Amino acid sequence: MRRHPSFYQAISLFTSHAPAWAALALVLILDRATKMLVLATMQPGQSIPVIANVFHLTFLRNTGIAFSFFQDANAAFIAISSAIIVMIGFFLSQVKKEERLLNICLGALLGGALGNLIDRILYGSVIDFLDFRVWPVFNAADSAITISAICLVVLLWKK
Repeated sequence: MRRHPSFYQAISLFTSHAPAWAALALVLILDRATKMLVLATMQPGQSIPVIANVFHLTFLRNTGIAFSFFQDANAAFIAISSAIIVMIGFFLSQVKKEERLLNICLGALLGGALGNLIDRILYGSVIDFLDFRVWPVFNAADSAITISAICLVVLLWKK
Protein backbone atom coordinates (compact mmCIF):
# COMPACT_ATOMS: atom_id res chain seq x y z
CA MET A 1 0.00 0.00 0.00
CA ARG A 2 1.38 3.38 -1.01
CA ARG A 3 1.33 6.09 1.65
CA HIS A 4 0.24 9.61 0.89
CA PRO A 5 3.11 12.18 0.96
CA SER A 6 1.32 14.21 3.64
CA PHE A 7 1.77 11.28 6.05
CA TYR A 8 5.54 11.59 5.72
CA GLN A 9 5.32 15.37 5.94
CA ALA A 10 3.40 15.06 9.21
CA ILE A 11 5.94 12.62 10.65
CA SER A 12 8.78 14.90 9.53
CA LEU A 13 7.09 17.95 11.08
CA PHE A 14 6.67 16.11 14.37
CA THR A 15 10.21 14.75 14.58
CA SER A 16 11.97 17.88 13.33
CA HIS A 17 10.16 20.01 15.89
CA ALA A 18 10.53 17.65 18.86
CA PRO A 19 11.69 20.47 21.22
CA ALA A 20 8.52 22.42 20.40
CA TRP A 21 6.28 19.41 21.06
CA ALA A 22 8.13 18.69 24.32
CA ALA A 23 7.66 22.31 25.48
CA LEU A 24 4.00 22.22 24.45
CA ALA A 25 3.43 18.97 26.37
CA LEU A 26 5.28 20.21 29.46
CA VAL A 27 3.33 23.48 29.62
CA LEU A 28 -0.01 21.82 28.89
CA ILE A 29 0.49 19.07 31.49
CA LEU A 30 1.64 21.56 34.15
CA ASP A 31 -1.25 23.90 33.36
CA ARG A 32 -3.95 21.21 33.32
CA ALA A 33 -2.61 19.49 36.46
CA THR A 34 -2.49 22.70 38.51
CA LYS A 35 -5.93 23.81 37.36
CA MET A 36 -7.43 20.39 38.12
CA LEU A 37 -5.86 20.55 41.59
CA VAL A 38 -7.38 23.99 42.16
CA LEU A 39 -10.79 22.81 40.92
CA ALA A 40 -10.65 19.75 43.19
CA THR A 41 -9.52 21.50 46.37
CA MET A 42 -10.73 25.11 46.31
CA GLN A 43 -13.98 27.04 46.00
CA PRO A 44 -14.29 30.00 43.59
CA GLY A 45 -13.16 33.15 45.37
CA GLN A 46 -11.25 31.21 48.04
CA SER A 47 -7.79 32.58 48.82
CA ILE A 48 -5.09 30.64 50.68
CA PRO A 49 -2.11 32.69 51.90
CA VAL A 50 1.17 30.95 51.09
CA ILE A 51 3.27 33.98 52.07
CA ALA A 52 0.94 36.47 53.78
CA ASN A 53 0.38 39.65 51.76
CA VAL A 54 2.90 38.49 49.14
CA PHE A 55 1.67 35.30 47.48
CA HIS A 56 -1.72 33.60 47.76
CA LEU A 57 -3.50 30.84 45.89
CA THR A 58 -6.75 32.55 44.89
CA PHE A 59 -9.28 30.67 42.77
CA LEU A 60 -10.88 32.97 40.19
CA ARG A 61 -12.78 32.28 36.98
CA ASN A 62 -11.80 34.81 34.31
CA THR A 63 -14.35 35.19 31.51
CA GLY A 64 -12.28 37.91 29.86
CA ILE A 65 -8.71 38.08 28.64
CA ALA A 66 -5.52 39.26 30.35
CA PHE A 67 -6.22 41.32 33.47
CA SER A 68 -9.94 40.43 33.12
CA PHE A 69 -10.52 42.82 30.20
CA PHE A 70 -13.52 42.22 27.92
CA GLN A 71 -15.55 40.01 30.25
CA ASP A 72 -18.25 37.63 28.96
CA ALA A 73 -17.21 37.25 25.31
CA ASN A 74 -16.28 33.56 25.58
CA ALA A 75 -17.41 32.45 22.11
CA ALA A 76 -15.40 35.24 20.49
CA PHE A 77 -12.33 34.35 22.58
CA ILE A 78 -12.64 30.68 21.60
CA ALA A 79 -12.71 31.66 17.91
CA ILE A 80 -9.85 34.16 18.25
CA SER A 81 -7.73 31.75 20.32
CA SER A 82 -8.30 28.96 17.81
CA ALA A 83 -7.24 31.20 14.92
CA ILE A 84 -4.12 32.32 16.80
CA ILE A 85 -3.21 28.71 17.62
CA VAL A 86 -3.48 27.80 13.92
CA MET A 87 -1.29 30.78 12.99
CA ILE A 88 1.35 29.87 15.58
CA GLY A 89 1.25 26.26 14.35
CA PHE A 90 1.79 27.44 10.78
CA PHE A 91 4.67 29.68 11.87
CA LEU A 92 6.19 26.74 13.76
CA SER A 93 5.99 24.58 10.63
CA GLN A 94 8.16 27.16 8.84
CA VAL A 95 10.87 27.25 11.52
CA LYS A 96 14.06 25.31 10.88
CA LYS A 97 14.84 22.35 13.09
CA GLU A 98 18.19 23.93 14.03
CA GLU A 99 16.45 26.90 15.66
CA ARG A 100 15.88 25.01 18.92
CA LEU A 101 15.16 28.01 21.14
CA LEU A 102 12.62 29.37 18.66
CA ASN A 103 11.01 25.92 18.50
CA ILE A 104 10.84 25.72 22.30
CA CYS A 105 9.34 29.22 22.60
CA LEU A 106 6.68 28.49 20.00
CA GLY A 107 5.87 25.16 21.63
CA ALA A 108 5.48 26.77 25.06
CA LEU A 109 3.35 29.51 23.53
CA LEU A 110 1.11 26.89 21.91
CA GLY A 111 0.90 24.95 25.18
CA GLY A 112 -0.23 28.04 27.08
CA ALA A 113 -2.74 29.04 24.43
CA LEU A 114 -4.15 25.51 24.32
CA GLY A 115 -4.38 25.34 28.12
CA ASN A 116 -6.51 28.47 28.30
CA LEU A 117 -8.55 27.45 25.25
CA ILE A 118 -9.37 24.12 26.91
CA ASP A 119 -10.62 26.03 29.98
CA ARG A 120 -12.84 28.26 27.85
CA ILE A 121 -14.33 25.26 26.07
CA LEU A 122 -14.82 23.13 29.22
CA TYR A 123 -15.78 25.78 31.78
CA GLY A 124 -16.72 28.93 29.87
CA SER A 125 -13.90 30.78 31.63
CA VAL A 126 -10.19 30.49 32.40
CA ILE A 127 -9.13 29.16 35.81
CA ASP A 128 -6.69 31.60 37.48
CA PHE A 129 -5.08 31.02 40.87
CA LEU A 130 -1.54 32.48 41.15
CA ASP A 131 -1.97 35.68 43.16
CA PHE A 132 1.00 37.91 43.94
CA ARG A 133 -1.37 40.51 45.44
CA VAL A 134 0.08 43.46 43.45
CA TRP A 135 -0.64 41.86 40.07
CA PRO A 136 -3.81 40.37 38.57
CA VAL A 137 -4.35 36.67 39.34
CA PHE A 138 -3.02 34.36 36.59
CA ASN A 139 -2.16 30.72 35.84
CA ALA A 140 0.67 28.55 34.45
CA ALA A 141 -0.58 28.96 30.86
CA ASP A 142 -0.49 32.75 31.22
CA SER A 143 3.09 32.52 32.51
CA ALA A 144 4.14 30.36 29.56
CA ILE A 145 2.47 32.74 27.10
CA THR A 146 4.13 35.81 28.63
CA ILE A 147 7.61 34.29 28.93
CA SER A 148 7.40 32.82 25.41
CA ALA A 149 6.23 36.10 23.91
CA ILE A 150 9.12 37.98 25.54
CA CYS A 151 11.62 35.34 24.34
CA LEU A 152 10.16 35.48 20.82
CA VAL A 153 10.52 39.26 20.69
CA VAL A 154 14.16 38.98 21.80
CA LEU A 155 14.91 36.14 19.35
CA LEU A 156 13.25 37.87 16.41
CA TRP A 157 14.88 41.20 17.33
CA LYS A 158 18.30 39.53 17.05
CA LYS A 159 17.55 38.20 13.53
